[in-house]
Amino acid sequence: MIAVGQIAELICVAYHEARNIREPIRLGKVSDRSRYAALLGLSTQAQAAWRELSGLRTAAGKASSADMAAEIFARRFRLTLAELVELFQQPFWEDVPTGGPVWAKIVLRLWELVGIHALGDDPGSAELYRDLLEMPAESGRLGDRLKSLQS
Repeated sequence: MIAVGQIAELICVAYHEARNIREPIRLGKVSDRSRYAALLGLSTQAQAAWRELSGLRTAAGKASSADMAAEIFARRFRLTLAELVELFQQPFWEDVPTGGPVWAKIVLRLWELVGIHALGDDPGSAELYRDLLEMPAESGRLGDRLKSLQS
């Protein structure tokens, strides 16, 4: 069985990556900067941003369900997982080395995992969680990215 805390860690990685919206904004590709103010408030340094998210990760990890864990992040950043998928699908990511279609695929699968977990499908959740960890995430796999942030 996949614990809510494990899913919360992956949700956190998705929002952590979304902080890179600052690059398309810097390039003038995004007109509504205020929509992403909460993401822009995170550090530009990966490890520092991960530390900044520790309280949120802890709260989400203690949530009663994966849905509630996702809601904790959505409230903090004013973006749902579905909206993160849309964000990462935007063409302006082509001009920056981070984010974009790779992360759109990851967040879409993560959103699916949250839904499957809510249905109580333990085998489906476990399989999808393992698949997510193996998904490509720029320089490596998502599981590698998570481990590098946790260290």
